[in-house]
Amino acid sequence: MAGQFYYLITSLPALNELGSPPPLSGAEYVEMIDESAVAQDLVQVVLLSDDLLQMQSYQSGEIETVSPSVLTVAQVTGDEPLPDYLMAESASSEANSLWKAYFAYAQGVADRYGCEFLDLWLKYEIGMRNALTAARARKLGVEAEEHYIGREYSSGDDFTALVNEWSNAENPMAGMMVLDKSRWNWLSENDSWFKFTYDELVVYAARLLLLKRWDLLSSKAAV
Repeated sequence: MAGQFYYLITSLPALNELGSPPPLSGAEYVEMIDESAVAQDLVQVVLLSDDLLQMQSYQSGEIETVSPSVLTVAQVTGDEPLPDYLMAESASSEANSLWKAYFAYAQGVADRYGCEFLDLWLKYEIGMRNALTAARARKLGVEAEEHYIGREYSSGDDFTALVNEWSNAENPMAGMMVLDKSRWNWLSENDSWFKFTYDELVVYAARLLLLKRWDLLSSKAAV
């Protein structure tokens, strides 16, 4: 119902441009929307993707500390098992299995609540991920098919120009910024601002996720 989250949404701190500090953590945002279990479920699906990226970065030694929004610190660092819905299925790689489980779970949440924006966001993320997978496979001269994730959910977006820009970036961090700028611009084009519905809360989560990521990357680069 339009307008049902008017007071909550107008009380949220403003999110500035990509690269600016996040005004609150993901966990704090989840706490702010505790008046609605549905809103929390939808928002947590988005923020969970960042928890999984942090988990992979921690496991690879890229980061030494984590600040999850949905999972516990112990789950992200591997000291406790992940929730059942993220347990890896049999697949060619553990990382692929994890993301297949995540996207299947997230799509189920979007379908259950009929959240149009979450559905679109997932399709865009899957489409971008698979386009990058194809580009890496071509560069390495390997078959990409077994590394695709969630192709049944993927959007029909054309990522050719984006992949070319990413491929020509001067370093990995610059390449990541190319991708996240595209994500940020996509959010601006697909948000539902001033309708004060679930979708708007999910858009806020997706923007907050990007601000959190770049705040962490900037801190790491400054060390």
